Amino acid sequence: MTDINKIPARDQIVCIMKRMYQQKLTSLSGGNLSIYDAENNFWITPTAVDKGNLTSDDIVMFNERGEFSGNQRPSSEYPFHWGIYKKRNDICAIVHAHSPALIAFSIAGKVPNPRITPVSFQTCGEIGFAEYASPGSQELGYAIAEVFGRGFNIVILENHGVVSAGMNLIKAYERMETLEYTARTLIYAKSLGEVKWLQPGSTLESWMNPVFTGEMVPIQDASQDTSDIKKLLAKIVRRAYRQHLMVSTSGSASARLNRNDFVITPYGVDRNWLEADDLVIIQKQTRQSNNAPSRLVELHRAIYKKHKDVESIMTSQAPYVTAFAVTGTPIDTRSIPESYMLLRTIPQVSLADALQQPEEVAGLISRQSPALLIENLGILVTGENILHAFDRLEVVEFSARSLIEAKALGGLKPIDDQEIARLNFM
Repeated sequence: MTDINKIPARDQIVCIMKRMYQQKLTSLSGGNLSIYDAENNFWITPTAVDKGNLTSDDIVMFNERGEFSGNQRPSSEYPFHWGIYKKRNDICAIVHAHSPALIAFSIAGKVPNPRITPVSFQTCGEIGFAEYASPGSQELGYAIAEVFGRGFNIVILENHGVVSAGMNLIKAYERMETLEYTARTLIYAKSLGEVKWLQPGSTLESWMNPVFTGEMVPIQDASQDTSDIKKLLAKIVRRAYRQHLMVSTSGSASARLNRNDFVITPYGVDRNWLEADDLVIIQKQTRQSNNAPSRLVELHRAIYKKHKDVESIMTSQAPYVTAFAVTGTPIDTRSIPESYMLLRTIPQVSLADALQQPEEVAGLISRQSPALLIENLGILVTGENILHAFDRLEVVEFSARSLIEAKALGGLKPIDDQEIARLNFM
C-alpha cells in the first residue's frame, strides 16, 4: 500500500486534495486541507486555486510565529485550522470538505449518526456540531476549536460543511469519506423505513476485537497462478473504490486459490491504494500476511468450504444497497431481467449471525440465492470468478438505487410471475 506519510507535507496535501476532487467530495473552489508537522510548521491549501489541478508549489506554509510563505495566498479558513491545532496536540492534519450528503445534514442543522455499521462507528466515532459563524472569521475558529476540544474528531459546521481531523492526513480523510457515505446511506434509507441502529453488545465487541483462527506466518513465495489471482483481486478492489462500491475503510473481497486456501483483503488498509502484497492468504492452519484479514474472514471460509462452485466473494457498504441493510428492507430483484437473472432472491441475515454463526449463514447461499443482505453491514455477493462477483456487486447497487429512485415515481411494478418462470430456465 502507498504510504503517503513518508512524502513531504505539501505533496501529501496535493495527493489527498486531488483524490477528494476525483471522488466528488469537493468542488473546484471548495474545501481545504492542512498538516501540522514535527517542526511546528503548518501547511495549508491556497485560496482561489483550482483544487482539481493543485500542485505542490501552490501549498502555503506558516511557521510557528504565524508568518506564511509561498506562491499563493493561504486559504481564508486558516484561522480555524490554527485553532484546532492549538486546542488538540494529538491532531496533526485537518480536512474541510463541502461533500454533498454532509452538506445536506449541515444545512438541515443535523448530525449523521454513524451507528449504522461497525465500520462507520469505529472510523468516525461520535460527531460534533458547531453553530454558524462567518467563513474565515475568528468566531468560526473559536466555535470549531471548542467542539474539537470536547474530544470529537469530526464536526459538522452549520450551513457550511464538515471538518475532520486525525493524527495524519489520510486518517482525517478516511474519517470524512466514511461519514459522507454514512450520510448518503441515511438519506437513502429515509424512503425505505426506520433505521435499525447498531446497539452496544457482543456483536459490536466481536467486530472491534476479532479472534482469528490460524497462526500468522511470514509471506512465502507464491506460484504464478496465486500471484495472478492476487493482482487481479487487488485491481478489482481499487476499481470498486473508483466506482463508489467500496470506501477507503470498508469493503472486502476474496478469491479461491485451491480446494482449501483463499486470499482475502486485509482490515484497515485503504482500498484505493490496495496492492497484491497487502492481501492475506488464508490456509487451513495459517494465514500469510503482515496484515489482519477482513472481519468476515470466517464467513468467507465457510462459504468456500460449503460451495465448491464459488470462486470469489465480495462484501460492500455501497450506500444504496446499505440503505436496505440498515432498515431491514428486502431487495426485490424483479425489476429488470438482468437484476433477477444475476441475483435471484437475496436472503437477509443479522450481523451477529454473519460473525458468530458463519456455517449456518453459508448454508443460505445457493444458485437461487447468490447474495446475502447483512443487516447493519451491507451486501455479500458470490461468483464463479472474480469478475462475476464484481458484476453482481455492481448490479445489486444499481438495482438498489433504481428501487429507491422509483419510489418517487410511484414504486416498482415487478416483472410478472409468468416471465419470472421463463427467466428461471434461462
